[in-house]
Amino acid sequence: MLVKLLIAWLLMALCVGMALATLAGVTVLVALVSKVFLESVQIAAEAFGMTPAFVGFIVVALVGAAAEMASAFAAARKNRLDLNVGIALGGASQIALFVAPVLVLFSYVLGPSPMNRQFWPGAVGMILLATLTASLVTNSSDRPGLSASSCSWLPHLHPDALPVATPRAMR
Repeated sequence: MLVKLLIAWLLMALCVGMALATLAGVTVLVALVSKVFLESVQIAAEAFGMTPAFVGFIVVALVGAAAEMASAFAAARKNRLDLNVGIALGGASQIALFVAPVLVLFSYVLGPSPMNRQFWPGAVGMILLATLTASLVTNSSDRPGLSASSCSWLPHLHPDALPVATPRAMR
C-alpha cells in the first residue's frame, strides 16, 4: 500500500513538473512570437503612415482577438451556439472584470490625471442593451439549449437593425 502511494505521489509530481515545464516553454515561445509580431507591425505601420495610437488601439487589438474570433467562427459553423455565446461572454467578462479596473488603477500612477469614470448616457444605454441581450440569450427558458431565436426581438428595436437568423420552424 505504501509503495502504491509513493508511486502515485511520484507520478503526480512528474505530471506537475511536466506541466510547469510545458508552461514555461510555451511562455518563451509566445514571447518570441510577440516580439516578431510587434517588430513586423512597427515596420508595416511606418510604411503605411499609421500613428502609434491607431496601431495600438485598432491593429493590435484586432490581431490579438483573431484567435478568439476564429474559435467563435468554428463553433458557429458547427452550430454550437452555446459555445459561441460562451466565447463572446468570456471575452467581454475579461475586459469588464479585469482590464477596465486595472486601467483605472494604473491611471492614478501613470497618467497625468485619474481616469474619468463618468459615462455619457449613450454608453450607459449600450451597456444596458448588451446586458439585456446577453441575459435573454443565456436564460432562454422555453428550450433546453441556446438558439438564434432568443435574439429575435433585436430587429424590433430599430428597423435598420441587423437581421437575426431564426430557426426553420419560425419561417
